[in-house]
Amino acid sequence: MKQTGRILSRFDLILYLSLTLFLVFGFFYDLKIAHFFNFEHNSFFDGVMLFLSNTYFLIALLLIVASILYFKNKKKEAVLIIISTAVTFLLSFLIKLLVARARPDQAVILLSDFSFPSIHAACIFSSVAIMLKFFSKLKFFWLGFAVLVSFSRIYLGVHYLTDVAFGAILGYSIALLILKYSKMENKKWKNQNWLQNNENEKEYLG
Repeated sequence: MKQTGRILSRFDLILYLSLTLFLVFGFFYDLKIAHFFNFEHNSFFDGVMLFLSNTYFLIALLLIVASILYFKNKKKEAVLIIISTAVTFLLSFLIKLLVARARPDQAVILLSDFSFPSIHAACIFSSVAIMLKFFSKLKFFWLGFAVLVSFSRIYLGVHYLTDVAFGAILGYSIALLILKYSKMENKKWKNQNWLQNNENEKEYLG
């Protein structure tokens, strides 16, 4: 993915448009979609979706990816993934408490907290957004993984489509804002460093 001066790339715009369409679609068909997946289950797919949706698995995967990046001298990427995911989790949790939307009935796994937005979808799209920017050759792999994790929440009956779509938009947006801020700080540091070098050079020549 070529980086340009634009705030959003074409890929970002397509992704936002797709997620927004899912969000709007969910406003009209949330209940029907939830009821559909209440009856369409088998043991194999239940196992796969439970694995993809497992919080401990996702946390472990996040830490493994961040650790690999860190020890491969990609410390900036590792730190950005952790910060982006942490900020997304906290903001999503706050929104969840404020909205207080009940979860769908008859879920495969029973949860007692609120439904909107999906923290799983928000956090996975937040971390994946960082991976998409720095490792664009694997963008469809990372995006596919995020979609599967998000879909697992609907399949298991713990979230509505709108929960997942909004969570994905929220997480991706937070990651982009953090990336933008990081680039601004990096540019600011380079400018300050350049000015300092010029001053030192003038003092040396003078």
